[in-house]
Amino acid sequence: MRASPSYFHLLMKRQQQMTLKWRQSVRLSPSAITFITGVAILVLNMLTGMITARLLGASGRGEHTIMLLWPMLLGYTVTFGLYMAVIYHAKNVVSHAQRFYGAGILLSAGAGVISVLLGLFIIPIALSTHGTSMIYFAQIALIASVFILINLVNASILRVREQFFLLNVLRLFIPILILVFLVFFWLIDNFNPYTTVMSYLVPEIVISFGTMIYLLHTLGWMACFQQVRDSSRKLLHYGMRSFGTDALNTFMMYIDQIILITLLSTSQIGLYAVAVSLARMLMVFPHSIVTVLLPKVSGKSKQDIIQFTTRAFRISFYVSLFAGVLLVLLTPLLLQLMYGDAFTTASQIVRILIFDVILSGAVIILSQVFFALEKPGKITYAHCIGLTFSIIFIYLLVPHYGTVGAALALLAATMLKLLFVFMLFPIVLKSPFPSLKLNREDVRWLYHVMLGKRAKR
Repeated sequence: MRASPSYFHLLMKRQQQMTLKWRQSVRLSPSAITFITGVAILVLNMLTGMITARLLGASGRGEHTIMLLWPMLLGYTVTFGLYMAVIYHAKNVVSHAQRFYGAGILLSAGAGVISVLLGLFIIPIALSTHGTSMIYFAQIALIASVFILINLVNASILRVREQFFLLNVLRLFIPILILVFLVFFWLIDNFNPYTTVMSYLVPEIVISFGTMIYLLHTLGWMACFQQVRDSSRKLLHYGMRSFGTDALNTFMMYIDQIILITLLSTSQIGLYAVAVSLARMLMVFPHSIVTVLLPKVSGKSKQDIIQFTTRAFRISFYVSLFAGVLLVLLTPLLLQLMYGDAFTTASQIVRILIFDVILSGAVIILSQVFFALEKPGKITYAHCIGLTFSIIFIYLLVPHYGTVGAALALLAATMLKLLFVFMLFPIVLKSPFPSLKLNREDVRWLYHVMLGKRAKR
């Protein structure tokens, strides 16, 4: 049985009809639409980052980063690989997709509760040198981690159903709402690290909850919660094998900030946070590809998966490298124009992190081969190597070189992780190393993919 139509459901149905007409008139593939959306989100994130940095200053930006870190860190740490498992099982057993979605929602909510409980214990210890108001607010903000996890499952089922336009619209709404909230607090003269953290988390909660209600209504409430135990068992069986990868990848992304909180002042953390946000603009390229890649290759032959993914890796790598070189040249100017004179000293940090982001993007894309071939545990070893050496290098370099040392530590650890992933191809897959040589077929393939045509192999 399905619930009676709601205004939200009718609105989403109307949006789908408009989407179909638009897609028929505009010859763009899901990859192209996802990339365009990524660029739009990038611009909005730059704008919100500029506002927070200029109005809060380096110290205030540091406090904002410290409080916002915990719901993101703990939420993405306890995914249990559920969003990847939903994609894998729902794509391979399409008739039961709604069951995997319903089980994924319930399991994600439970995982979110675990992240909240962990945070209530960890945050007072980690922020012991900071004020009690920051500790209490960071703990309250943990509520958002539940919705962050649910939103990952929402995105997974939309990807399986190939509703990429809707997925991208929802992705775009989040930074738009963040901008609206920031402007609102500025207009009422209540702009501080606490209200900016609220501005970033409330939109995530609203979009996550609204999308969940829409999907449950569309797929059928009763159908989503049939055979929950069996669906949950299958999701956990697959997800737990990639859970280590997710957790380690999350720690790899945030380990520098976790450690720096205990070693540096809030103003230094603010400078480093701005450098990280500017460098990670380049992640728009690998993330756009991965959003479409895994659902497309799941269920295909081993040869097709490797060929498709390595080709996507080459294209993403060289596009990111070209954009990265331009960003390196423009870094001092961008920091001054976007964030103000107080942040221009972060130029060297940004330049190092740019190359870390390029190599991290390569790891993300090549890892999709192992997820699609149901070997997610192999990538866990790569992330173990990356995380271990990140911690070692950070503690060795930061006391001597400060934030620059942290950036160098991440770059060195990422290089080792990428080398390990390359070695997995001949050792585990019995396949040659991924080629870095870009050819005409790659360019022709990219052209067909962007226009939504069927490309030749």
